[in-house]
Amino acid sequence: MNPMLNFAETGGLFDHFEVNREPFWPRIVWLVAGSGAWHLVILALIMMIPPVRDAFSITAMFRDVSFVDRPYTRTEIEDADILDYSTEKFHYPEGYWAMDQQGMPPLPQFPVTPAYTPTSVSPALNPSPTPSVTPTPTPTPPVLIAGNNGDGKASAGKGAEPKPSPTATPDKSVELAQKELEAASKKTGIEIPEEGDINKAPFKALAMYATDLRDHNKLDFNKPFEISIETTLDKDGKLVKPTVTRKSGDETLVDLGKELVGAMNDSGVLFYLKKINEDKPGTKVTFTIKQDGNEVVATVESEASSADSANKLSRGFGLMLLAGAASRKGHDEEILLKSTRVSADSNKIVFKLTMAHQDVVEIVQKGMAISSPTPTPSN
Repeated sequence: MNPMLNFAETGGLFDHFEVNREPFWPRIVWLVAGSGAWHLVILALIMMIPPVRDAFSITAMFRDVSFVDRPYTRTEIEDADILDYSTEKFHYPEGYWAMDQQGMPPLPQFPVTPAYTPTSVSPALNPSPTPSVTPTPTPTPPVLIAGNNGDGKASAGKGAEPKPSPTATPDKSVELAQKELEAASKKTGIEIPEEGDINKAPFKALAMYATDLRDHNKLDFNKPFEISIETTLDKDGKLVKPTVTRKSGDETLVDLGKELVGAMNDSGVLFYLKKINEDKPGTKVTFTIKQDGNEVVATVESEASSADSANKLSRGFGLMLLAGAASRKGHDEEILLKSTRVSADSNKIVFKLTMAHQDVVEIVQKGMAISSPTPTPSN
């Protein structure tokens, strides 16, 4: 084998060469630490020195500016006329120093005006004219001119247009309130009954029953009473096996309160409670009606599946009560709905109606008067 091609033989070239075996990471750590310290110094300069901070603020301000490339009109910068005196020796103009050797001409004499002495003059007092009142004719309105029939009265003409009926505005407001009620139903998920689902016959029968008690002198609204009814709900919001669990006070009013809960169930107004049964099927519902002489308190208490569901349902029912009151503006239902509050207590939902005793009596008596037959006079 040719010795020139034998690369294993170095001929002692690397016999005294020392290989550096020191680790490389300490140097990297030192560089990283130095870089971090330098960045901290720069950050301190930015925060402590106002000009540096302002410079970075300007940079940050233009950071998000978008640049475009479009034609423009170039600004022309003209050169000013510059005189060069570097190659010419400065000298004073001819006759400049001769002015010091000449005498100054005498200043002209101007006449002196004597000082002005003001003369005191008393102004004459002129009487101020009194304005005279000139009657100005008042133009007659065109409506009265067109409708004047000679006897001082205005007749109906083209100018006298009838004002719109005040009943048009309530109709529009009721229609708007109904739309708001439908919007609240969609928002809360609480269904509202369809047209014809609410039956008024049970309430008419209840009013006739109360009228019969009054005619037999058995009805006294001033006596205290209390009644509690427990039940469950079906899928349509109807009461299932309602049971009186507590009653006290006047028996006639207790019986009337029981008939009221039954009429509410038969009429379908408890349809709104369907949402509670959907949240917790078969949940227990408690109706309580109490009168102590000063006010009437009616509560409906039920349980939801959880505290969160109770809060959500209470807010939804509260929104529905507001929308329902607006849709029944001008009716007794508006007063009842506005007097009802919905709250959540843990996992319980509580509907509470509180009204003055006299207000409830007036509503009941009004319903009794409507249900009473009007006698037909005989000829």
